Amino acid sequence: FNKLLGNPTSLAIAQLRMMVPVGLVSAFLNNTPVVAIMIPIVQSYANRIRMPVSQFFIPLSFASILGGTCTLIGTSTNLVIAGKYEQ
Repeated sequence: FNKLLGNPTSLAIAQLRMMVPVGLVSAFLNNTPVVAIMIPIVQSYANRIRMPVSQFFIPLSFASILGGTCTLIGTSTNLVIAGKYEQ
């Protein structure tokens, strides 16, 4: 995971590098377990690059939510809406 995230030069780049893989994973898995698994990884990443951990938690959550809305299986709400749409 460290090779994917690399050594960013700014906070915005660090957040973006963290958000892209989280969004991709969240598109196919439930959001809550993705965030729960990623919290310690994000904490160690933020500590390694010497940036405040608190600046990564909201982007982590938003990336998970956004990824979940991209596919039908990402969130249960998408399945409900798809079912209603077919009726």
